[in-house]
Amino acid sequence: MHSAHHASSQKQHRRHFSSIWSIGGFCAIVLLVLYIFYPGDDMITLLKNIREADPVTEKYLSNLIRTYPNNLEFRILLAQQELALGQINQLKKTLYSLPDNLPSHIALEKRWLEYEILRLKTYEYKPDTPERLAGEKAMIKEVNYFLDKPLTLHELKTLATDSEALGLSDLAVKYDNIIETRHPNQSEQWYVSASRRAIMVSNYYSSAKNYFNAANHAREIAQKRSYFLEGVKALEASGDAKVALKIADENIGGLYFDIPSLESMAQLALRANETAIADRYITRAMHLYKQQHDEANEN
Repeated sequence: MHSAHHASSQKQHRRHFSSIWSIGGFCAIVLLVLYIFYPGDDMITLLKNIREADPVTEKYLSNLIRTYPNNLEFRILLAQQELALGQINQLKKTLYSLPDNLPSHIALEKRWLEYEILRLKTYEYKPDTPERLAGEKAMIKEVNYFLDKPLTLHELKTLATDSEALGLSDLAVKYDNIIETRHPNQSEQWYVSASRRAIMVSNYYSSAKNYFNAANHAREIAQKRSYFLEGVKALEASGDAKVALKIADENIGGLYFDIPSLESMAQLALRANETAIADRYITRAMHLYKQQHDEANEN
């Protein structure tokens, strides 16, 4: 009985040892292969392109750091993995291990990760508690700091959302403008959100521009029309009907084949005292209406 138990214990020990050796051996092999095919900066670029966090990637980066203890890029990549995996205590240790004098791009990455920790800690507390208010005060300092920094699209969107949540609508719009400049062709929903933020601070032209972009991304004609007319409404809120008409006229695009949009543009032209432009839109609408009527009769 004792012999059988001892044999079973030895087998479990061998399996455990074998498992550890297999993981360690596999990581060593992967490290060797990557070093051969992706030396130096190429390996860092490859690792930066790994978008999804998972324990295997985190384990692999930990092994890389043991092999290259002075490589700061690997430490930052590990910290990013730890954040994504929710390993906040380990993340703090990784950031603490970085030296004081860092290259500017590494220092920026470190500060961003520290901001992510601050965000998580702040939102753990209920609104209006002393801890929440102190955290929000610290966040306000950081969102202002990052405004002119070279950040990723994800980071810029996070800061735009945070700025709005912190009551800094003007700053949120500034981040939206940076996103549109550096990363054009965003999603339909992003343009709608950016439009609403802009109108809240009376930035009528930015709001209209984003609504027109949302219209261009929408698939259904009714949704395109809705976004376009919201953009027209934002332009009119500026108080200059002639400028509103000019900009809307330049952005009507495919809605030049949509009768309700044409009728709205004719009304805008009349409010701007531009009767010639109003006549053009009315004539166009009547032509389309007749065309649709004739097609219906043929069928």
